[in-house]
Amino acid sequence: LERVVAALGREPVTARDKWHDPAERGYDAPAAERYGAAVATVAAVLGEVRAELPGERGPVQLWAHHFDLAFEVFGRRRVESEEAADGEQPAQIGFGFFPGDDDDPAPYFYGTPWPFDETMRDAPLPAGRWRTEGWEGAELPYAAVVEAGTGLLRDFCRAVWEGGRSTLD
Repeated sequence: LERVVAALGREPVTARDKWHDPAERGYDAPAAERYGAAVATVAAVLGEVRAELPGERGPVQLWAHHFDLAFEVFGRRRVESEEAADGEQPAQIGFGFFPGDDDDPAPYFYGTPWPFDETMRDAPLPAGRWRTEGWEGAELPYAAVVEAGTGLLRDFCRAVWEGGRSTLD
């Protein structure tokens, strides 16, 4: 993982004590290579999308809990949050790639405006769907982007931005 992150030009930051598990596991080298190639392409596209959006933005980064590759755009609006140390955090829209797991095996791209407003479900998407079960946001199957090309991912992210940006201010 650290080699993949370093190949993307990022400094790997890992909390080894939090994620380390000494149990031996099988290693599927071809699957790891496919994942690495997908992450490199997705990182480039998300980086392009990130660069065109206004406001404060987090870096495109790998989230170890599900191996999501994602970034956030933060708004000026402060929203009550139990997770924040001071009880508030900025409204935000996250854009990312979820590679799948045992519970949800099909990989997908997502856009998650927070807080989610039910009227966002009416915002048009070029493909994919607005989702409100399990989590709230827009979902685009990875297979659709493989078939149509990365332009679809760019259009999807722009549509999520248009549908959710009013919640940031």
